[in-house]
Amino acid sequence: MNICIFCGSNAGNSESIRKDIVLICELVSNYGFDLVFGGSDYGTMGLVADVFRKNGRKIVGIRPEKFIKNEKSSRQKNELIFTKTMSERKSKMLEISDVIVAFPGL
Repeated sequence: MNICIFCGSNAGNSESIRKDIVLICELVSNYGFDLVFGGSDYGTMGLVADVFRKNGRKIVGIRPEKFIKNEKSSRQKNELIFTKTMSERKSKMLEISDVIVAFPGL
């Protein structure tokens, strides 16, 4: 099963929320969920992906082509899907996911 996690590419300032996000990601990745997310290596997205990667889960990043020019994506993802627009990105994320979670900004 795939879990789509909507979150930001900003790390934020709340250590409490960051700890809660890691705990939730640990739980669902250990339960057997694979990750669908925005594909960034930065901020909360990078944090989420690191937890799933550490637990050996499949990671699917979905990125609008316009972001690729401005942002490096160096960490290993099992699959990286490019879209034309943000709207297409969100549609694809929802299409291939079984569960949707949105984390607050930090």
